[in-house]
Amino acid sequence: RALIDEPEVWNNYGRKVKSPAELVISAARAINFHGSSSSPLFSAMESLGQMPFGANAPTGFPDRGEDWMGGQTMLERVDFCADAAKHESSNLAPADMARDLMGPNFSAATLQAINRAPSRSDAIGLILASREFQRR
Repeated sequence: RALIDEPEVWNNYGRKVKSPAELVISAARAINFHGSSSSPLFSAMESLGQMPFGANAPTGFPDRGEDWMGGQTMLERVDFCADAAKHESSNLAPADMARDLMGPNFSAATLQAINRAPSRSDAIGLILASREFQRR
């Protein structure tokens, strides 16, 4: 409890980019994924470059943001987020969902984009594809 209440614990939040596995798992949790199979999640991880147990090097997958945030990779991440948003199953308004997921960590510009999205699915996609959600 003491660590959770300590401000220094939270000072580094948002500095590391989520790996593909972290992104897929956190997005699945965010949209309340209840698939009958985990194969869509494995397929998403594979297309994003991190198939479970698929690392070529004995040291495992890289742990640097540069390895996960190239131009083509960013496009694939955004595509994944847009597709995942179509399967979102909560009844929360997107702004409430954003607040529940990230607390005060969304920037005013991101919240404005979420609120101006033309559809619920687009708003959820923006949440998942946002800089804030893509980091840990």
